[in-house]
Amino acid sequence: MRLRLGIRAKVLLAVVVSLILLGTTIYTCSRNILMGSYARMEANDVRLNVERVANADKQLRTLLYERLFDWSCWDDSYQYVQDGNATFAKTNLGPSEVASNKIDLMIYVRNDGKIVSASAAPRIAGVPKPTVDQLISELDLTSPAGLQKFAARKALTLKHQGFPLNVTIRPITKTNGTGKSVGWLVWGQYMTSTDFAKISQSLKVQITDVSIAEALVRPNFKKSVSDTAGDTPYTLTYVSPDVAYAYYTVKDEHGQPIWVQRIAVQRNFHAQGIETFHELFRWLVIGTLVLSAAFFFVIDFFIVRRLRRLTWSIGNSQEPDLVRLKGNDELSDLADAFRKVLKANVAKRAELGQLNENLEEAVRIRTLELTQAIEEAKQANAAKSEFLSHMSHELRTPLNAVIGFAQLLQMRAPDPKTVDSAEAILKGGQHLLDLVNEILDLAKIESGKLSVEVEPVLVKPVIEHAVSMVRPIAAQRGVAFRLCQTPLEDLAVHADQQRLLQVTLNLLSNAVKYNRPDGEISIRCSMLDAETFRLEIEDTGQGIPGEHVSRLFAPFERLGDQSAEGTGLGLALSRNLAHLMGGDLMLLRTSPEGTTFALDLRAVNELPQYDAA
Repeated sequence: MRLRLGIRAKVLLAVVVSLILLGTTIYTCSRNILMGSYARMEANDVRLNVERVANADKQLRTLLYERLFDWSCWDDSYQYVQDGNATFAKTNLGPSEVASNKIDLMIYVRNDGKIVSASAAPRIAGVPKPTVDQLISELDLTSPAGLQKFAARKALTLKHQGFPLNVTIRPITKTNGTGKSVGWLVWGQYMTSTDFAKISQSLKVQITDVSIAEALVRPNFKKSVSDTAGDTPYTLTYVSPDVAYAYYTVKDEHGQPIWVQRIAVQRNFHAQGIETFHELFRWLVIGTLVLSAAFFFVIDFFIVRRLRRLTWSIGNSQEPDLVRLKGNDELSDLADAFRKVLKANVAKRAELGQLNENLEEAVRIRTLELTQAIEEAKQANAAKSEFLSHMSHELRTPLNAVIGFAQLLQMRAPDPKTVDSAEAILKGGQHLLDLVNEILDLAKIESGKLSVEVEPVLVKPVIEHAVSMVRPIAAQRGVAFRLCQTPLEDLAVHADQQRLLQVTLNLLSNAVKYNRPDGEISIRCSMLDAETFRLEIEDTGQGIPGEHVSRLFAPFERLGDQSAEGTGLGLALSRNLAHLMGGDLMLLRTSPEGTTFALDLRAVNELPQYDAA
């Protein structure tokens, strides 16, 4: 039983579905727009923090460069580079003096690239001592060109001993800044966790130095995005709804990564966006419910109730004039249209009633006429069959006498000319007798008086007998036979042996009659299945035109050469005989190269037993 939904339920369902879709659309759009705006604000905040940290790193190098000024513009340093004063070196260049300046490396170099002195001492425990020779080689301090290149940069950051190392350089002059530069002073300072902690405290952000490998792996992080819009590219990784990590990579002068700074960012904008969106969603739900109720009330009051009144008036009023609806809109127009239709329907019913009575009377009269015509046709057909049967019997008696006397004349003829004349009479009489027999058989079939004795019949003797009877005529036309290769000794079918021979002989006669000169007739035998035997007879004639195929098995239809002998009863009679034996005769295929007929009969599982005589 199908579920019936009224208009009110459908309207309510449509309103609910529409508003759900509308709410979903507004929800999705507002979420994307609102959260997208807060995401952009969050990205700007992260970018600002990354830029602040990057600037803090630059300020450390700038501060180191400015501190170097007091030592590079100093008369004692100026004199030391020229004469290598041992007292100055002992007093100012020892490991403790280097550490007291909060640096890890100090190198004096002359303008020609000769190293005057190089001191290295870690200022913080756990930080390795700088390798002076490696740094001198890496910075190319022994070459005037390398010194000039380094001086053009003023300060740079290297990765040394696994730590970032800020290195700066200044020319050595007198205290007042006069005089020609006699050399260069190089300072180096590791960046350690202590420095990052100071930057974190001053900028009020959490900074952690991590290895490059750790930054690349980022285990258990749910989402990462890259930002290259600002001056400092970074990668943002969302750890949780409240915290995100910004990874800022510091590179050396060759563009190779040295270390990664991880900046922890509190996702305040994200939390604010979620809170704002939830508030918007609550109001959206309330508005959707109110709008749904209002819309449903309007539809129910102005449409559904009036439709119900119209439906009731149409179904319960017997008079069309009672179908009315108050108002001046489409529904009232619909009621007026129904009223007009009902009035027209009443008139049509009366008219149809009269037409129905007239039609019934006409049908009754026509039925009587057709019944009478059918009975007359049956009687005429029976009379025709009876006439053909009597005429055939009447014709057979004198024909038999003619054939008999022709045979006597042939045996007792005094000369060859008389023998030939008797032979012509005998052939004509025999042909006429065959035609009469065909007409008689067809009349018996139509009247239901022809009976067949269906019994197991061997196929091979029947085919050989039929071929032997047709072979002389085929030889006169140059038509050859090609028999099937299937062993026929054990093949037997359910059939009347005489009628099977008649059908086979008729098919072979047609194959010879309509074949081309020097043509060929192929006889094939096969089993379609365990219970059906098929005999195929194929000729090499011109085939049957397509428009004639439908009339092929009709009585008295001759579709081939009109000059050929025959009455057109052969195929019709053969198919009827095949049906009486429980089989079928059909046109299998036809083409300009030839025609194939197929005779299907029921196969015999057990062969008949013959007494040896």
